Amino acid sequence: MSKYKILSSNSKTGVSLNLPTPETCDDRCPFNGNGCYAQKGRFVFHAVKDAGLRRLRLFEESPDLFFDVLEQDLAKARRKGVTHIRIFGSGDFPSIGFVTKLKFSLWMFPSMRFWISSFKWGKGIFSALPDDWWPTNTTLRRSLATSGVRSRVLEKKDIKEGQLSKVCPATLKVLSTCEECGHRCWSRKVKEVIYVKH
Repeated sequence: MSKYKILSSNSKTGVSLNLPTPETCDDRCPFNGNGCYAQKGRFVFHAVKDAGLRRLRLFEESPDLFFDVLEQDLAKARRKGVTHIRIFGSGDFPSIGFVTKLKFSLWMFPSMRFWISSFKWGKGIFSALPDDWWPTNTTLRRSLATSGVRSRVLEKKDIKEGQLSKVCPATLKVLSTCEECGHRCWSRKVKEVIYVKH
């Protein structure tokens, strides 16, 4: 049994892989340091922040061990009946090396569904890799993108009536868990999801 733990749980999204912010975030993200939900609330509690930093440090010091532990955690989650995992409930890709190792780990669990949220994807060193580079059990949702499978964050007052069907019902507090809406964020068929800024 490893002394490390890569995955954590959340009452809304279920099980997720979280990395620290702003340490793994892109400086160009308009929410970085300015209203990012993952830079306030429970995310700034010392225990939560320290856990994210430990995960990042483990990856930086021993990438192979990090992904060995991730695969152990995924296997344990699968045995418990977990079917959907969110990648980056906080944080983003720390490096291109992380990307290639993550792809292999997710590919090893074809019965599970993965949703990756990323502002960095499609920019800088990540610009050469297409969104559909990921295995078929994985949906990459680019934050603030203007096309493709994407997500946007809007103030409630800025959401137009015609956009309501795209709004995450949990951010409107209509539903309380991702399971209740059928895990729409995990589906490539759902091209756009709008989150209410919170």
